[in-house]
Amino acid sequence: MATKAKPAAVSTTLPKELESALSKALAALTGGKPEEAAKGFGELVEKSAAQGLVGLERVSRGYLTAAQARLKKPGKEQADPVLDLTILLNEGESELALERVDKALKGHGSMGSLHYLKATALAQMGRFEEAAESLTTARGLNPDLGWIWRLEPDFARARTNPAFARLDARD
Repeated sequence: MATKAKPAAVSTTLPKELESALSKALAALTGGKPEEAAKGFGELVEKSAAQGLVGLERVSRGYLTAAQARLKKPGKEQADPVLDLTILLNEGESELALERVDKALKGHGSMGSLHYLKATALAQMGRFEEAAESLTTARGLNPDLGWIWRLEPDFARARTNPAFARLDARD
């Protein structure tokens, strides 16, 4: 009797408590609950700083800024390209985000966070091979991005793609 292979469990080096808190805060942000998300990311910033988890602290601060921006009245384009792109991606505007990230990369090609956001936009669009390439570039520029994509809901469909399996094989 043949059975389906079980998908490999996603492993992180984060304590389960922080991993759960990050997932909950991300769900609140993508679920249109910016107050709850801001509170969760604020707590994550404090806890990760106290435990010396610099990568998680940095990522949490970025998402905290995005949650706080959603609490304000929407204006025109944000001055910070990472914040602008994060908001667009959280709102499902992946094509516009991809346009803007490509422009931003022309002047800031060495920013791993921009390559990560490009990978996120591509993953949202189902362009998994390209997303894996951008994620590889992002991880090369900023190793802290090596684990966060495993928790990001936008990569859920991409994780089963062979290009993403090759990313895991390199870890």
